[in-house]
Amino acid sequence: MTILLRYVLRKFMVDAAISAFAFVVIFIVVDLSNQISAYLDEAADLSSIVAYYAWSVPYFLFLTLPMSLLLGSLFCIGGLSRRNELSAMKASGVSLYRVLLPIQVFALLLSGAAWAASWSWIPMANRVRAENSVVPTSPGRQRRIQLVLRDVEGQVVSLGEYKAKERRG
Repeated sequence: MTILLRYVLRKFMVDAAISAFAFVVIFIVVDLSNQISAYLDEAADLSSIVAYYAWSVPYFLFLTLPMSLLLGSLFCIGGLSRRNELSAMKASGVSLYRVLLPIQVFALLLSGAAWAASWSWIPMANRVRAENSVVPTSPGRQRRIQLVLRDVEGQVVSLGEYKAKERRG
């Protein structure tokens, strides 16, 4: 791999990592703002809340990976174009496809790694997160949204919301 392609790949990796970090922070802040009243009701300590969100990071990364790669590639190519580096590369005889090749290969490899993690690492992290949940799910608090069931005759029953305490949806 030439110095130029390593340079483009490094720029892309930095931009994608910053995008992924920003998305994960947004997910954590939104979830924390939704759950803050439950944490206060249960008098949860800070270490258990931090552990809960630490086990949430793999799932959040998996969800935000496509957006992070897209934004990383847009920021990388946009930055190269803004600083006229892309024009210099094309003027030196390097095709645009050759410049984009390391980005495409890295994105493909990272997507494959995310797919493999979705079968091994992420379910384990979700299980540990659910087992160590700060807010225990009591029968009075159970509520399911968008529940789809198949009854005895094989008919599909779809509920927009089901409240377990009231036994109605």
